[in-house]
Amino acid sequence: MVKIIKKDLIEEVFARTNNVNKIVVKDIIDKLFNVIVEKLNNEDELNIEIRGFAIIKKRKVKSRKVYNFKEKKIIKSKRNYKISIKPAKEIKL
Repeated sequence: MVKIIKKDLIEEVFARTNNVNKIVVKDIIDKLFNVIVEKLNNEDELNIEIRGFAIIKKRKVKSRKVYNFKEKKIIKSKRNYKISIKPAKEIKL
């Protein structure tokens, strides 16, 4: 399995662009990730569609009844959110 970190992405984009400073490439990638994280944190339900890459969906999950083994009671869990990523058709997995 190959592990790619943000630094590797910055290096790859820098290598493919001409006459662009590495600091500018880093700022653009940082701002892109920051915008995605902010939108995911601030919105209740959200679809982020990046054509040719993926669709990132955030949706609410219903609260459920859960058994607490310590107290031996059935309690309701909190409403949570689920994030799913659906790759584009161009990406062959």
